[in-house]
Amino acid sequence: MTPPSQKEAAAPGEVDVTFFIPCLNEEERVVPTMESVRASMVGSPYTYEVIVVDDGSTDRTSAVVEDYRAQNPGMPVRLHRNPTNLGLAQSFVNAAFLGNGRYYRLICGDNIEPPESMATVMSLLGQADLVIPYYPEVPGKSRLRLWISGFFTTLVNVVSGYRLKYYNGNPLYKRQQVIRWAPQNYGFGYQADLLTQLLDQGATYVEVAIVGLHRDKAGASSVSVRNLLSVAHSLLEIVIRRFSRTWFGRGAILPDPAARLRVSPAAAPAALAQPDAMTREAQYQRSIDLLREKGLTPLGLMTNQAWQDDPKHLVFTLSRYKFVAKMFTDRSNVLEVGCADAFGVRIVRQAVKKLTATDFDPVFVADVLARMDPKWSFECKQHDMLSGPFPGSFDAAYALDVIEHIPEKDEDLFVGNIVHSLTPHGALLIGCPTLESQPYASPQSKAGHVNCKDGPGMKALLGRFFENVFIFSMNDEVVHTGFSPMAHYIIGLGCGRKDA
Repeated sequence: MTPPSQKEAAAPGEVDVTFFIPCLNEEERVVPTMESVRASMVGSPYTYEVIVVDDGSTDRTSAVVEDYRAQNPGMPVRLHRNPTNLGLAQSFVNAAFLGNGRYYRLICGDNIEPPESMATVMSLLGQADLVIPYYPEVPGKSRLRLWISGFFTTLVNVVSGYRLKYYNGNPLYKRQQVIRWAPQNYGFGYQADLLTQLLDQGATYVEVAIVGLHRDKAGASSVSVRNLLSVAHSLLEIVIRRFSRTWFGRGAILPDPAARLRVSPAAAPAALAQPDAMTREAQYQRSIDLLREKGLTPLGLMTNQAWQDDPKHLVFTLSRYKFVAKMFTDRSNVLEVGCADAFGVRIVRQAVKKLTATDFDPVFVADVLARMDPKWSFECKQHDMLSGPFPGSFDAAYALDVIEHIPEKDEDLFVGNIVHSLTPHGALLIGCPTLESQPYASPQSKAGHVNCKDGPGMKALLGRFFENVFIFSMNDEVVHTGFSPMAHYIIGLGCGRKDA
């Protein structure tokens, strides 16, 4: 995220981002939507404004927004009323002209996007011209609607030559690009029309997985004669533009559309992307080949922070994952609890047959899914282990740097729910900082630590659930069986369930 001190000077009246909230009879949900926007921007260095467009509502939508503005004078909300119902696409373009933001994003007025997802999109502001969200899972959306969305995405990719994961989400645009390249098609396919138009002009992009919901609107359907004609119009425009850039040389700066995501000036020097780039020793040429094929692998959210603030800590973290991999080699079905950005999961995935990672924070789950590599794929789901067991039957589970965040009064519930997901012969490994290490821990490391363990404490916890408990000590990246009070990290391995 760009610090305020590094942002370019704003023009008079300009803000960093304009949020456009379209409403058609949303009197019950428009206030929660505005509150979600406000919550997503808490702690953000960016300035913003909210433009609510009442697109011909017949309920009290406008009155509710006016009441909200009166009760929240510090919230930068403006209300615009369309004289008649103009439709989402027309309102989207009109609101871009009304806004003052350098960036521009649509937020649906029925509150289907949680603040965490909004914050995830905003965290990528400035990394590319376009931040394009997609939804790995959409609770509430029927199988038919999911199939239609997938078919539409495939169809647009085929006719455009691009390979985006989703075209009907709500990207973060540069507002001036929306104004300059506003779509002429005001129907169902306007987002695909605009996105492909911008990509044709050489816009860079990043894609990000976020969490969203789906609500069916009364009288609204994606399958109608009007929408089908709109989609056909959009596809025709996209085909014409592709023909134009193919035969007349107009359009994208990079010949491979996907290369905008894989290789950028910030990610790799231009010389490395040249076709004739060669390493001086042949055995290292694969590194150049991989760069061209897949780009530079991005770090996860927490790993990126550690690499910037305390690089040596990554060695400790990855060593813990290696120890897990050695303990659980060849296990059939393994569960990780509290994976965070899952950067180290690949080490375990290399050693086991199947792995599922979970975390209670949807921001981390979205980050993991956005970076998922098909070669090292694993399931990643949002789940709070205090709410109940994770569905499934696993022959091993592990939780690194999690138990210290669980209050002692809840630790039996937490461990018990994990054990409930294990097979009768399943094993559980738990690792956390020791009580003895805390006087030397950094303030950030200690933040949230309410239940660190010593050797006897870890053995007692696991001993309530397993017949056999093995305790290991760890200092830096070295795992051993030495004197646990001198260790900075403690690992407990339980096997032989008492309730089996």
